[in-house]
Amino acid sequence: MKSNRTSRIVALAACMLPAAMATAQEPSATVKALLEKMTVQEKLSMVWGTRDPAYNGGAGYIAGVPRLGIPPLRLADGPANVYLRYETTALPQPIALAATFSRDAAREYGEVLGWESRATRNDVLLGPMLNVSRLPNWGRNVTSFGEDPFVIGQMAVAEIGGIQSTGTMANAKHFIANNQSLNQGGGINGAEGFDFQVDERTLHEIYLPGFEAAFKAGVATSMAAYNKTNGFWNAENQANLTGLMRDELKWDGFVMSDWHANRSTPSITAGLDVEMPGVGPQYPTGREGAKWGPRLNAALEGKQVSVESLDRAVTRVLTQMQKFGFLDGTRVKAMQTIDVEKHAAFARSLAAEGAVLLKNQKGALPLRPAQAGDILLIGPTAAQLAVGPGVSGFQSRFVSPMDALKQSLGSEARITHVVGDELTGAAIPASALTADGGSGNGLTRRAIDSTVIGVEQGVDFVGNKALPIGQGYSWRGTLRVPESGRYALQMHSWGGTGVLKIDGQPRAFSAAVRFGHGIPRKYSSIVPTTDGLDNAQYVAEFEAGKTYAIEVEGQAEPESTMQIRLAWVTPQMRKDNIAAAVTAAKSAKTVVLFAWARSGEFDDPDQALRLPNDQDAMIDAVSRANPNTVVVVNSSSPHDMPWRDRVKAILYMWFPGQEGGWATADVLTGKSNPGGRLPLTFPKKFADVAAFDPKHPERYTGVDKKVVYSEGVFTGYRHFDQNKIEPLYPFGYGLSYTSFRYSDLKVAPKGEGFEATFTVRNVGDVAGSEVPQAYVSRPSRPAVPMPPQTLAGFHRVTLQPGESVVVTIPVDPRQLSYWSVDEKRWTKQAGSRTLRIGASSRDIRLSSRIEVE
Repeated sequence: MKSNRTSRIVALAACMLPAAMATAQEPSATVKALLEKMTVQEKLSMVWGTRDPAYNGGAGYIAGVPRLGIPPLRLADGPANVYLRYETTALPQPIALAATFSRDAAREYGEVLGWESRATRNDVLLGPMLNVSRLPNWGRNVTSFGEDPFVIGQMAVAEIGGIQSTGTMANAKHFIANNQSLNQGGGINGAEGFDFQVDERTLHEIYLPGFEAAFKAGVATSMAAYNKTNGFWNAENQANLTGLMRDELKWDGFVMSDWHANRSTPSITAGLDVEMPGVGPQYPTGREGAKWGPRLNAALEGKQVSVESLDRAVTRVLTQMQKFGFLDGTRVKAMQTIDVEKHAAFARSLAAEGAVLLKNQKGALPLRPAQAGDILLIGPTAAQLAVGPGVSGFQSRFVSPMDALKQSLGSEARITHVVGDELTGAAIPASALTADGGSGNGLTRRAIDSTVIGVEQGVDFVGNKALPIGQGYSWRGTLRVPESGRYALQMHSWGGTGVLKIDGQPRAFSAAVRFGHGIPRKYSSIVPTTDGLDNAQYVAEFEAGKTYAIEVEGQAEPESTMQIRLAWVTPQMRKDNIAAAVTAAKSAKTVVLFAWARSGEFDDPDQALRLPNDQDAMIDAVSRANPNTVVVVNSSSPHDMPWRDRVKAILYMWFPGQEGGWATADVLTGKSNPGGRLPLTFPKKFADVAAFDPKHPERYTGVDKKVVYSEGVFTGYRHFDQNKIEPLYPFGYGLSYTSFRYSDLKVAPKGEGFEATFTVRNVGDVAGSEVPQAYVSRPSRPAVPMPPQTLAGFHRVTLQPGESVVVTIPVDPRQLSYWSVDEKRWTKQAGSRTLRIGASSRDIRLSSRIEVE
């Protein structure tokens, strides 16, 4: 085995070295002097993650060289808060930020993240994420800026500017074409993945622009993605790491691997600069262990990797440290504490500015205290705040929409709540369980050394029945369900990790240490249990009459008691909850129903646009019982909403962060006017999406271990326009509590592009924000296939009633160009085109012909 690995190192190094070395840049005198003084081991410590002696719960650590005054670098995950052991502000998720179409908001978003990084001794913030939302059900839509490359680039530049103005390095991730989870490969277990094949023009026009904008804005770091692109793993893809980043885009920052994404030792020759995580607390080492560290040292000693490659990587890290003032003490002065109130106020206003009003029939919203009467709230996220998946915030500030509405509307409105969609469930009774060996109802409890303790009625040790400090136990037996159907089996715990196994397979982990951070969080479900435990769930079909082996493992943390419960939600419980919601709805004047979904790719695409847990059926039944129903959605992805014609209003709040309860109440009551616009096209059905066209399985599930982006540049709204497909809601769409009128369009050449000016007037009765969008049509005879129209600019304005403003939107020559594969450059095609100004991609208000030279 050792000789095979060595052969691979030699072969890869031989084919990668010459081109990579050609792009080496001359370091500054300061960096050069440090490099000359460093030993090989000290150089290796600058490019490989290691253990943080003062571990703060961060994602990674670069040790630095104390002997030479080079400080360490601490890396924390984002992108919606600084993910550490300490409490930091949970901002609305990036998809909500994208919905604002506000560069100013993106800048301030970055500043909050940057200052909170500094206050918590963090140096690199792993964000923003710049991958295109190619799938409506992608799990990472929540941290994306949507489907349009121009929007992604504009938001990225603003956020990065905000982060880096505080002396924190930003990280543009995940480079590149990392747009789905299925067959992505990589990760802790080193899973094999398919080759994601993207042609050169599509790569340049769709998937690269966000990163290009970030590189030109001076982002300090980037992250190589897990997947393969055009034949090579991204962390060792010389065409990407050297050809695109260095030769074409002239970027001088340093690139790190995604965690466990590095596949080889000579990846340093291809252009990777830092391997993460290396060795760190709680980190498994991957299927074959870390590829650098001792292995890279051995490759250097054996002349299989050149010292010049190592020097180049170290130079890039040191160059950024010098730019940010790490090496001479000129780094921007840090805040010592987080400005909790200021940052919370921003989070609250941002959540409202990003809220998208999809429907508002007959002025159902905003709710008015005198007119509201009896208001019935339905749904678990009405009574518990859905902050956002994978983020933590200042928990003392978590206020549910229900509590915020009660305070906002006061005593004039009578507010009640029914759960409708049960998430906490109930402890599984002994009657459904049989202990090991058929020794009675319940489960057999064992100590950590497998000593049998006895048979217990179930697993329900919460409150004052919590398990002793540091102890671990298991419970085993069989499960029988009372009726066939879909069950949610739940593992609840806090103070320790709970594991649920069905038929020997681990199916749910509660309060588990995630991704090596050493910090359990309560985000296994959309919200914790109603009594404050983490809530992991396994949803599956079970048959009556069959028995299923079931096992629960619970391990308390060393200095904590552990609460643990085995629970379920049965089909009958779901039916009863829906019936109770319908009954309550009949007597309410207004129903505000809160729906939720966590993005994720499913085996059955037909279900991917549906809300989970029979919520669609519940909304349908409730809206039939009470036509005055408003639906509030906490999700990061599109849904088909088959009930949309029967409800009065639909409000997308996305995942609104720690102040989301207040922000939701602000929008529902009219204190804030929803100002968001869709950064994603909402399809009517899955097959309408380019990647899920049934005629093209290669686009998602793949063929011959290849995922081929054969739709080319026709993604998102471009695909819908090209194929004349009517979306459920178009890109850029969003309603307001007021109305806007567009007029007086004038277009004039400016430089090599154009400048459009026009007037926007608020013709309604309340203040509100509008996002005019500029689209450019393709030429009548395009030199290459082009979309019918492409977003070329946007500008957000906020106007008082009756106020008007002259809006100016520049159209950059890049937005009039295509990537010429033959000439390897951006090319404008001369001819007549149409510049369109609209409130969405399908709501064009003004247009003018332009002549492109």
